[in-house]
Amino acid sequence: MTISGGKFDTLQSTVGENTLYINKAAHIKTLVVKKGSVIVNDYSVEEHVDEIINDTEYTVTPKTIEVYTKSDWSKASGTAALYEVMNDIDTTMRIAPGLFGNSARILMNGHVVNSSDTNGSFLLRGSSHYIIENGTINCSQGYGIWLAGPGTVELKDMTISAVSHALYIEKPNGQIFTSGNCYFKVSNDDKRYVANYLDETYTGGWTTGFHFGEGTKFEDFDPAASMSEPGGPVNLLDPGYHTVKTTEIIEGVEHDIYTVVKDNE
Repeated sequence: MTISGGKFDTLQSTVGENTLYINKAAHIKTLVVKKGSVIVNDYSVEEHVDEIINDTEYTVTPKTIEVYTKSDWSKASGTAALYEVMNDIDTTMRIAPGLFGNSARILMNGHVVNSSDTNGSFLLRGSSHYIIENGTINCSQGYGIWLAGPGTVELKDMTISAVSHALYIEKPNGQIFTSGNCYFKVSNDDKRYVANYLDETYTGGWTTGFHFGEGTKFEDFDPAASMSEPGGPVNLLDPGYHTVKTTEIIEGVEHDIYTVVKDNE
């Protein structure tokens, strides 16, 4: 049985041993589970169900896709779901949600995705919301996270390595949030563009798309004094944050590491 859409104050689920599917267009204030599991066709249950009353052995979960191959990885372009990466992946295919693409949450589970797509690993053109956490994305070509629209990407405990741009905001209203132990770097000798806006977007007034959380680290790039924008150095941090510089030897080479911290620390 599928609930295609609509708003419900209270919905009682009794579907025998089968499964009740709740589509993205539906919203339920109180879901009462009597029999049968429930799957929400999205990356989050909470976005569609405010309260769950369930004293049974049945479950209420988001749609979940296990990722083993590059084809599984690319499904995140168009299918709203919770993605569980189960192993390291080499891929020539980027995640590229369209203007009307779906949202997703990608749990990397500590794994590494090596991307060789010429446009990078992730290109978001619409207003979708993506959460990517706990893993590493290495881009041998193109950009790491590229927002070409007013979408939102949350990065949690992620390492992203790209050629010239690890994080790029092209259009106004695009938002990138980081939290936990995030680390960003580029392999290019020019380190100015680890995090970067399109110049026209920055000078056009959209200067608040990056939100770097405490503990976020950048290799050889200071987001508090960035030379990536016109009139640099400019501060890409939210109010109340600054960076602390340290040095580390990585594979025999000394690098400057800039860590985002709160002003009172």
